[in-house]
Amino acid sequence: MTDTVLSCTDLALGYHREEVCRDVTIGFRPAALTAVVGPNGCGKSTLLKGLGGALRPRRGEVTLDGRPLTAYRPKEAARTVATLPQNPVVPEQITVRELVARGRYPYHSLLRSSASDDARAIQAALAQTGTEEIADRPVAELSGGQRQRVWLALVLAQDTPVVLLDEPTTFLDIAHQHEVLELCTSLRDSGRTVVAIMHDLGQAAAFADDLVMMRDGRVIAQGAPAAVLTPDRVEQTFGLRARIVADPDTGAPLVLPPL
Repeated sequence: MTDTVLSCTDLALGYHREEVCRDVTIGFRPAALTAVVGPNGCGKSTLLKGLGGALRPRRGEVTLDGRPLTAYRPKEAARTVATLPQNPVVPEQITVRELVARGRYPYHSLLRSSASDDARAIQAALAQTGTEEIADRPVAELSGGQRQRVWLALVLAQDTPVVLLDEPTTFLDIAHQHEVLELCTSLRDSGRTVVAIMHDLGQAAAFADDLVMMRDGRVIAQGAPAAVLTPDRVEQTFGLRARIVADPDTGAPLVLPPL
């Protein structure tokens, strides 16, 4: 997989005695937005944890820029891959700006608690996510949608070439969902590799360059949205009989209920 920046080979992941993902071989192209789709409980979040190094493989290997992920020192890996988990925990009494500033931790050392780019990266992350006006408010006082944008700002402040997002539109209304997805495409356009777990097949097809479809801990298909989203595959994966038609404006596949 020489044309990929992040990949895994024969990957198996799990918790305790349960194996959740198995035999996963997949690669993510540089400067591309990939959406991972599949029914609840199929292993999407577990796969993302393995790709980001939060969960050690039982078998197989994750490779980052041609090197095994296990060969990276923790801070070195954190300067390359940033991950937004599904349910991050908010530290008590922390403000938005203080939380976003934690994204700069990989650039600090025991002898240096700040870096020259900290202020720029923090301010840019706040601006990109529209959280500048609430920067001095406690995170605990924010709505679910506001918190989600703040967590996205923390990931952006980490300033990594690879970004992993677990359901980044959770808690957001439709307008803010589109803002976040537009942000994902702008990250891709700036040269970053973005992998996002998504539930809305229409949004995934409209915004992503590639789709990865999962079922029962395995990858069923990977490729361009039009190639992955077929009526038979959607029914096989989601148990949903659907029509797939091309969007008249963009050509992206639309998933519609049967007539």
